Amino acid sequence: TKFHDLILEYSKNSRIKNQLDNLKSLVYFYRIIGLNEKNRYEEIYEQHLEIFKLMKERNSQKAAECMFRHIECDIDHVRMLIDN
Repeated sequence: TKFHDLILEYSKNSRIKNQLDNLKSLVYFYRIIGLNEKNRYEEIYEQHLEIFKLMKERNSQKAAECMFRHIECDIDHVRMLIDN
């Protein structure tokens, strides 16, 4: 999403950007599936909002923790989709 692209752009972390570019089509596929589920969009929006708020406050430690939880949540969701 644009949100993720902006974070990557401003982080200036070319290593992560290259890794995510390689996974983009797979990530896009799971995003499309995942957003169709009830309450998933709201959950993701709230996570993004919290991450943005912490980044704006320059609270890098808490922002990183929220990003990690967001990624874990996505991974759990993908596992659930695969298992079903």
